This record gives sequence, C-alpha cells and structure tokens, in this order.
Amino acid sequence: MVQKTKFLLVIFLLHFLSSCSSGPEVKEAARPPFGTEEDIAFAQKLWAALLKNRFLGANAIETSQQRITPIPDSPHQQWIRTLRFELELNRHRGHFFMAKNYAPPKLSQEEEVAQRREKKKRKAQEKSQRIDKYADVRAAKSLTSITVMFRREPGYDPDHQDWFWAQFAPNGQLQTNPQGRALAGRVAKGKSVSCIACHQGAPNRDYTYSMKAIK
Repeated sequence: MVQKTKFLLVIFLLHFLSSCSSGPEVKEAARPPFGTEEDIAFAQKLWAALLKNRFLGANAIETSQQRITPIPDSPHQQWIRTLRFELELNRHRGHFFMAKNYAPPKLSQEEEVAQRREKKKRKAQEKSQRIDKYADVRAAKSLTSITVMFRREPGYDPDHQDWFWAQFAPNGQLQTNPQGRALAGRVAKGKSVSCIACHQGAPNRDYTYSMKAIK
C-alpha cells in the first residue's frame, strides 16, 4: 500500500512539473504577431523619430509622388508619396520605407463638373510643358494613411528580413484592422492577405518595391 502511494505521488509530481514547464511555451505560441503593447510602444517611438527628423510634419522633406492602381485590401490608394532613408531608433540604425497614401476626395456634382473642365485645361497645358502635372495632387487629394516599414535589429523577424510594419492615421494614431487590433509589428504574419504577403513579391526581394534594393 505504501509503495502504491509513493508511485502515485511520483506520477502526480511528474505531471505537475510537466504542465509547469510547458505553460510559457503555450503562452508564447499564442502571442499575436502584431498589435501588442510592445508593438504599439515601438510604433509611437517610430512616429516621434520621423517627426523629429523632418520626415513627417509641417516642415517635412518633400518626396516624390506616384499614381498607382489601387490595391484591393491595401492602404495604398490612387496616389502615393514615398520616402526611403535611414533612421536611428533604440540605439539601432535601420532603413525605413514610408508611403503617404492619398485617395481622391469626395466631390459634389458641381465640383465634379469643374474638375473635368480643369482636367481638360490641364491636359492642354501639359502638352505645351508649361506646368507640373502633379501640382494638383498636393492640394486636391486627401491623405488617408501613412504606412511605414522599419528594419529592426537582426532576429526581430528573420523570416521576413526583420521588417517592422505600422499603419498610421494622418494624426499619428495607429489604425486598426476590423477586429480592432493595432496595425503595428509583424502585421498579419502568416496570412495570405497582409503587408508581408504583398511585399514578399517585391522585385528586389527586399520587401520595399523601390528602384534600388536595400541590403
């Protein structure tokens, strides 16, 4: 009877220790790849650093504009203004790639008629090379979001070249997905529709869709 009791006690202790040791692993596996408090805090530091270095804000460095075909389920609208540079954050200097995403503003019927007239006039002027064909974009398009990729320290996300992703509203607030999770971190990692999934197809294999690859 004593031996049987000892045997049952040993089995209980082994089961208890096993459950304790596996606990943190389960918790880590369940940790979402983006939108955590740590991700949000890092994104806020990133926004502050972009403002401080004049990559954003009223006196921001002017960047190029491009007209693109709007991408379904993407923040990138009809017009984007992009910037690629380096930035130091948390004692780590990394590349970043930023896109300001613009969508055409909603117009009244009268405004649409006036816009069509302006387009005809502008097209005639462009033929004579008298104006900048992008000049109207700065005033006529509405900024809907600012998306930023920042290459973090090695090991952050080695499967995807250590890129940190964030999507901000024009006022600097992080935007969220339909489930209310902040779009910051390894956004939608593992999903077929996500920042990572789309940018994996970049020709330079650096996730940026820029002319010159980031190594």
